[in-house]
Amino acid sequence: MEIRTVKGKTSYISRHGALIGLYFLSDTELLLIDSGVQQDDEMLDFFRREGLGIKAVLCTHMHPDHVANNLALHRDFGAKIYMTEEPFRFRHEGYPYALLRPGRQSFFGAELEAVDAYGHSPGQLALITPDN
Repeated sequence: MEIRTVKGKTSYISRHGALIGLYFLSDTELLLIDSGVQQDDEMLDFFRREGLGIKAVLCTHMHPDHVANNLALHRDFGAKIYMTEEPFRFRHEGYPYALLRPGRQSFFGAELEAVDAYGHSPGQLALITPDN
């Protein structure tokens, strides 16, 4: 598994046909943008081996292929989960969550902007990191 840098502190990993966004808050703490298409113990083990702490998962929309590891990331890393207001059943998997809404928001000291990304899913958001 390889972390690929996009720009500055913004990176991604490719998992099972999906790209999971990473924003590094520090050398060892990061935000995830979505959590993957299927339960992925290999990815979680990679984060542990690399000494990476997952502070939060920012879900762009509530389709199952974007939230598959939310529960494990909350349970194993203490990640705070942020979800859109899209009314899907995945909110009720046993972890607390906060709402992710359009606009500028601070996540553990990093200011990201969530913008409406209509078309694929009701309430879908795109996230703009401080690296633009």
